[in-house]
Amino acid sequence: MPIYTHDSKVLVVGNKVAVHEDCCCDINCVHCSGDAPSQWSVVTSGIVDDDCSDCDPDLNDTWILTKDTNYATIGCVYTYELPTAICGISHIYGFYHNDAGGYYWGVVFSDGVLTGLTHFSFNGPAAGRQVGIPDCAFDSEDFSLKTETSSDCDLSAATCLVTAIP
Repeated sequence: MPIYTHDSKVLVVGNKVAVHEDCCCDINCVHCSGDAPSQWSVVTSGIVDDDCSDCDPDLNDTWILTKDTNYATIGCVYTYELPTAICGISHIYGFYHNDAGGYYWGVVFSDGVLTGLTHFSFNGPAAGRQVGIPDCAFDSEDFSLKTETSSDCDLSAATCLVTAIP
């Protein structure tokens, strides 16, 4: 049973002290029913050129996203910053986020900050929403295309496979 601070933040779970007081997705945290991975491997394929001629092959790749505690207040967030923007995309975010509809899993290809312009995104299992605390120690999951806000790429055959890396 977790021990909480006066403002409902996890302090101790089992016999382990939370790494930071917001906890987010530390091992055995309240946001996860299993151990939270330290990284996600995100493999994209099927993205082809449209208005931008760098979509294929540059956006069809394997991306390693690392847990980022800067976003602890909104959920578990994994990030990767591209060395050079590709078709306006400079960041990739993976996340577990709790909102009124349950936990939402997703991968976002963005122009910068998590709340910036989303070029396209993928939903996690169960159409992205899960009632109850998710098992963050999943092996691999296929994420389905959710949105194309302003993509310059053809995403009609795009796929996204996410694998947890302990």
